[in-house]
Amino acid sequence: MKKLKDKVNRKKIILIISIIILILLTLFLGLLIFNQFNNDGMKQTKGISIHYRTYTDENGWSKWSKNGKTSGDLKNNIKNIQVKIITSKYTKVIYALYNEGWSNEYTIDSKIENKNIYGIKMSLSDELYKDYNIYYRTYNANDKWLDWSFAGYANGNINEAVKAIEIKIVPKGTITRDYLKDFNNTNNKSNIGF
Repeated sequence: MKKLKDKVNRKKIILIISIIILILLTLFLGLLIFNQFNNDGMKQTKGISIHYRTYTDENGWSKWSKNGKTSGDLKNNIKNIQVKIITSKYTKVIYALYNEGWSNEYTIDSKIENKNIYGIKMSLSDELYKDYNIYYRTYNANDKWLDWSFAGYANGNINEAVKAIEIKIVPKGTITRDYLKDFNNTNNKSNIGF
């Protein structure tokens, strides 16, 4: 009888260990899948993070988005934008907006008129531009997502107001497309009419 009890107890222990291993394996695979589909792409940027928010008449200022996440609701025209970099080095994002022509260059501290934005150009200041590029793209009702632009090149459609934006910082000397992976289909153009 004791041998039968010991045999049953061993089977229970083996079953419990098997279940624990299965749960750990499932969690590990889930983490791998989550990391593969994360639209962040910021693994090698050494603590540098880009934050941005947009303004529409209907919703006011959005919450801060970061590292390639969408800012804007894809419905309402963006009238204003703020962009900042979080890093230990002093740097700013410099950007120009297009409505009736290209604006002067702005930084996060600039006062911007609330007008429809049709295009944007961005670049990094100070030390970061030596090691990183800034990539950005816009969404409008006609073209949907345009392809990525970088380092001062225009992104947008001169005849369609911007309704959303995404921005990323990418280290120079890397495979850029690894950082720009996402699941939004893009138009193969980054700007139309500029």
